[in-house]
Amino acid sequence: PMESIENQECWKLGVASHSFFVETVQACVDARFFKSTDTETIAYTLWCHAHGLVSLFIRERMRMYPEEKREALAKKSFDMIVKMAECL
Repeated sequence: PMESIENQECWKLGVASHSFFVETVQACVDARFFKSTDTETIAYTLWCHAHGLVSLFIRERMRMYPEEKREALAKKSFDMIVKMAECL
């Protein structure tokens, strides 16, 4: 089960990291890297995908793939989601 963080002080680093990420996505939108101008949805989609990949690794849910291929597969998957976002 997931644990929630009740103390808002603990969230400061997470909020700062997320803000930096959203600002980076906004810079990509401004540079017309993405067709869409919906920065919030693009950032959320990429953020969710990245967290999903990290969770799979942390919880060792990648065992069905050969160990020597796992990192490359995760990178290719993230590259694919970025390419999909470029088309939106």
